[in-house]
Amino acid sequence: MPTISSIFPRMTIAPNDDEKEYLINIQLPGAEKDDIKLKLAEDIIHVEAKGDGIDYLGDYSLCCPIKPGETTATYKEGLLKIRAPYADTLKDTVNVEIS
Repeated sequence: MPTISSIFPRMTIAPNDDEKEYLINIQLPGAEKDDIKLKLAEDIIHVEAKGDGIDYLGDYSLCCPIKPGETTATYKEGLLKIRAPYADTLKDTVNVEIS
């Protein structure tokens, strides 16, 4: 029976050229697309995957909130690519009167 190792996948993150979204890459070599679970919240990315005797498990905190419902992801040759648009941080704010 093969040994299964747990690995925290390597991630890179950067804003796109117009700074309206994150471009996120997560390396999952050996994983199949159907074996990847990706969950998002406004400030967290969670990924799980299985491949070639390896269990990938990673939770990543984001410094700027995103719009999970508008986020897209593609997977090809061991690389999960995520495009996550920034959320409007002032959307739910209220004005406070200063006396």
